[in-house]
Amino acid sequence: MATQGSYPHPVIGHLDDVNSTFELSTATVTPTTEDIEIRLRLRLDDPDLRRMLDDHSAALVFRWSCAATLAMGVLHPYVGARHVDGETWVATIDQQEVRDTVQVDISAIAVQPIDAYVLERQHPDYGGQTFTIRAGDVIAVAGSFDFEAEKLYDPLRPPLGSCFRFTDDPDQRRGLEVKFFDDDQVVVSMSPQMRASLQQLSDQPDSQVALVVLPPLMQTLSYIRDNEISHDEDTTSKRWYTTILDLANKAGGLDEQLIGLAQRILEFPIDKAVQARVPLEEDDE
Repeated sequence: MATQGSYPHPVIGHLDDVNSTFELSTATVTPTTEDIEIRLRLRLDDPDLRRMLDDHSAALVFRWSCAATLAMGVLHPYVGARHVDGETWVATIDQQEVRDTVQVDISAIAVQPIDAYVLERQHPDYGGQTFTIRAGDVIAVAGSFDFEAEKLYDPLRPPLGSCFRFTDDPDQRRGLEVKFFDDDQVVVSMSPQMRASLQQLSDQPDSQVALVVLPPLMQTLSYIRDNEISHDEDTTSKRWYTTILDLANKAGGLDEQLIGLAQRILEFPIDKAVQARVPLEEDDE
């Protein structure tokens, strides 16, 4: 009997659901100054999935997640090259969203509902059974892979995301702690429970920024402002210091109220988070 696992219908590439090949052959990851390019060569010999990809009733997706930045997303790749046994698919991730290890899961999903879904090569134990497929349902899986997010920054425009590192602290019970000891990044620690909760907001990136980036940025701006006045600490080796100071000066300068300055640097994440949940009504006047 075919093992269906968590899927209520046969899925190509999942155990012995379907007698076909859909798998990752090779993966190449190339950093640029703005994005990280992912090129995946996939082997495919299933006629039904081939037809659905060609007529766009199915689409390939790369679902990625990064524990270091709490970010996740879905990429919609394009065909970069065709081969006898499949294709090479290409997509890019904004390098500001990832750091350290990134996991990518490869699957194909239905673009539209299918009322009588049946596959030519589905396991004999399914018999002639048909299935109802909804738009967004997974119909094929090709596995997953991890990569280390090596980046190439424009040295004149390093991204703000490169200045912070979020870590777990099992001894921390509540809130965030901001530490300035590291030369490469401001270290922001939180409890493992808070980190897990924040990851549940992966579909609300502006809320994540408002909750976990805005407060540390305000504290960092306060640290920089105090040090620019007192010069108590030698910050020449702290790369994040110069980057954030430059962003602050471009956004109005350290004489501004820090909450307003931080919001301008982050492009007003609180406004975006609220508007995403409760769209503002347009003034009819």
